[in-house]
Amino acid sequence: MANDELRKVILSDKTQRGYLISSKHRTVNPTQYKSVWTVPKDTEVHLFAECIEEGYIKQNGDGFNVDVVDRSVLETLGKSITTDRLVIGKFEIEDVRESHGYPVDHKRGESYKPDDKILEKWAEDKKLDLGTIKKIKRGKKI
Repeated sequence: MANDELRKVILSDKTQRGYLISSKHRTVNPTQYKSVWTVPKDTEVHLFAECIEEGYIKQNGDGFNVDVVDRSVLETLGKSITTDRLVIGKFEIEDVRESHGYPVDHKRGESYKPDDKILEKWAEDKKLDLGTIKKIKRGKKI
């Protein structure tokens, strides 16, 4: 779209990735099919880069990340038509040149949740406590 912005992300190993800040996920109001980010663009890009760096990626190539204010206190990343508080970002990492992401509602199903490997890594990295991880796994409100 006309207002999309492609950013170059340089990782710690000096490799580069393209990240598309999609205007479809940057509008004021979400739609039935599109959630929207409410965090600054730089935060969105940082979450993507951290997802790559830390390996928060499912077998199918989808990456996930959260912005932790204090252990298990999660920053609101965006909103959807059904909720004003989405705390998980999903990143479609299909191509080194152009990945993109959007906030997701983990209560909607498996494709909107990080897998056990990612959740275990978040626990190891002290991002989330076990109670919050269990809520994500079960699709419960955080």
